[in-house]
Amino acid sequence: MSKSRSNSRQVSEGTITVDARYGQELVEFWTQKYERAQEELNKVRLRDSSVATSSSSSSSPCNEDDEERINESSSVTENEEEFEVEALKACNAELMEELAASAQERQILLEALEALRDQNASLASEAGALRQQKIESIYPPESFLPAGWTSTIFRVPSETLSGRVSADVLGGRPIFFIPRPPACLPLRVGACGKHGYWFSPEVECPESTEFELIVEEPAAQWTYLGRYKRVDLPGGEMRLSEWLELPEQTRVDHCRRVAIQGLGQAPSTQAAVSAAAAEFRRQYESGKATIPCFALVHTALGTTLIRKCEFDEQAGGKRLKRDTDVDFD
Repeated sequence: MSKSRSNSRQVSEGTITVDARYGQELVEFWTQKYERAQEELNKVRLRDSSVATSSSSSSSPCNEDDEERINESSSVTENEEEFEVEALKACNAELMEELAASAQERQILLEALEALRDQNASLASEAGALRQQKIESIYPPESFLPAGWTSTIFRVPSETLSGRVSADVLGGRPIFFIPRPPACLPLRVGACGKHGYWFSPEVECPESTEFELIVEEPAAQWTYLGRYKRVDLPGGEMRLSEWLELPEQTRVDHCRRVAIQGLGQAPSTQAAVSAAAAEFRRQYESGKATIPCFALVHTALGTTLIRKCEFDEQAGGKRLKRDTDVDFD
């Protein structure tokens, strides 16, 4: 399996290599260092102000007998205060330099992190395009759509968000309702009737078994894409760049689902699930494990399913007839 690796970027006079996984931690580190330097600078300024105030305050009245003794000690005190002021000024200058250097380093890291994000997004987009080209080279696109066809939107009960729904009204052929991330990993199909692919589907789907595919697009609405079959796609595994492009919650939820599946039926504590999920994530991000990908090959339009629908003018879409509804279990 080929892996995408984070690349380094030339910044200023040196070369700074930043791993996209730790970019945020580096930024937080330098931000904290910047704030600590600012606090030290404020303390120095406060001490400097206190010394200046002390040196300018008026002396207490004294009698004639003490004047000579006070004059003698005054010279020593003034020298000590002058030395302390100079030391504080030097410390202040040093802190100012450190503060400026921290701010500069922080800005460099932010720019490097942004460049890595842009580069990772480009790599992920390229990986997806190459995968789609591979699928279409094996399964040339065919048009099953009648003239003037537009995607059919279904209004369905909210419990279908759980994933799979079976329908015996279609001769036993299943209907898959695929929700949006983070409920599952992304499914890539450009439009109704087009070939595409999905990563590690959350539903059991034997290879070459045909099924009707309905996806949540847009949010809270379900769009019918057509009849498909799942085909293995060797070499199509999710690339590291694509994994890093997924929203954080999608990655967390996927690792947790895989961890629960891996632990099996045995009773598992929250700590055990969290530990297993963390290990799966480490393996994904180190390249030791990959997420499988399967081609979605469009085979036909489910005209039987479409005929079982009625137009709902107020809802603005199609609703499965109640007398022929699928069994939403």
